Amino acid sequence: MPIDPRVSVNPMCTVASSVDEVLAVWNELDIHRVGLSAIQLNAQGWDPWLKAIKDTDLDVVYLNYGIRAEVTNDSAWKQDESTLLRMVDAAAELDAECIYFSPGPPGQARWEEAVDRLGAQLSRVIVAANERHIAIGLENTVSSRPELGFLHSVRDAMTAARQLGVGVCVDLYGCWVEPRLVQTLRDNVELIHLVQVSDFVVGTLVQPNRWVPGDGDLPLERLLNDVLDAGYDGVLDLELLGPAIVAEGPRSALARGTQWMTDVLQRRRG
Repeated sequence: MPIDPRVSVNPMCTVASSVDEVLAVWNELDIHRVGLSAIQLNAQGWDPWLKAIKDTDLDVVYLNYGIRAEVTNDSAWKQDESTLLRMVDAAAELDAECIYFSPGPPGQARWEEAVDRLGAQLSRVIVAANERHIAIGLENTVSSRPELGFLHSVRDAMTAARQLGVGVCVDLYGCWVEPRLVQTLRDNVELIHLVQVSDFVVGTLVQPNRWVPGDGDLPLERLLNDVLDAGYDGVLDLELLGPAIVAEGPRSALARGTQWMTDVLQRRRG
């Protein structure tokens, strides 16, 4: 069965693979909508990746990144700013809709100060993205990964996004028991640029460790319906990484994950 056109595939599943290996997997599985990882492109070279992608008919929806510099560390943030600006240029070059990222750790700052500092660090990136008509999404992250960010709920991500004049990438992996989530989604649906989907096995202590949808304990179909009922009409992104995915292999995991998401969308359409 063809993959539903609303489904995209996150690059983190194959972030350690070469461009030729990644393209082979996507081609074999008839994957058309994808994202690119700035981490992978920084490591392997932007030019070879962009050239290879432009020689295909892939629809690149976004570029992503994981900021590791503390938001209060101006000198360390310079490198992250450089990468984010490169992402904006690449997104425009590939006709991608957005870039998204987790905001990095807050250092010793209180939450409110961390958001203020994030806005200052992102000022040039926001200007560049607005000039190129590229959306920016802040990703909510689980509290067990504080090295990735300090936006530990969709509500907090929405609050920060409104203050900074950007949008949000909603990661369902990190919000499945968030209070008043349905209302938050409905009240802020225009800020949502991407929705990420993966499963979690309760009791897992290793991070990151995402499972193929349907293999874990999350109420993913209900969560997807909550997002869609709120009026979100964009892409649903399959993000898989960690030991369970490595053990299974990306081909099998991506095939099963895209099929699960396609089945859910078809059931919804009746």
